[in-house]
Amino acid sequence: MKRRTRADKAHLYRVKFQTELWPAVAQARGYQLRDEVTRRDLRAQCWEQVGVPHLGESMPTTDAEFTALATYCRHLADPENITLSMAWDNCRADYIAFNKSRQADHHQSHSSHYSRRSYRDRPTAASNPLDKPLTRKEATHRLIKMRASAKANHEPADDLCPF
Repeated sequence: MKRRTRADKAHLYRVKFQTELWPAVAQARGYQLRDEVTRRDLRAQCWEQVGVPHLGESMPTTDAEFTALATYCRHLADPENITLSMAWDNCRADYIAFNKSRQADHHQSHSSHYSRRSYRDRPTAASNPLDKPLTRKEATHRLIKMRASAKANHEPADDLCPF
């Protein structure tokens, strides 16, 4: 199987953005489909919010950048959807880690190497750890860790200084 080059990926990013993502945003927000200025502003807003200032108005060059743009467009197309809003918040916090978790979820769900039985009760990489209620033992363990962390952070500076 031939590996995709950077130019191939850039072309696929452009096609997906122009044919799927931008039309959905334009319809939801009332923009004209051929409004290039608004389209560039949308990309610039996305890069600014995730912290990729070097791109400006240009198209993404990496998978992580495209995932951020796609997540932003899906959020703008349907702002009432809580799942898309949470995905955008997670992406905005760290778009590279968000992309890696999305890729891991994709490979886990589409690979025959992984057994569905072994991953049945485990949360996915992109899911919220609070989706499943904690058992009493897990809650106690989490409380002990939180108390130990708080205690370590509130020690006086004199105890930490060797002089």
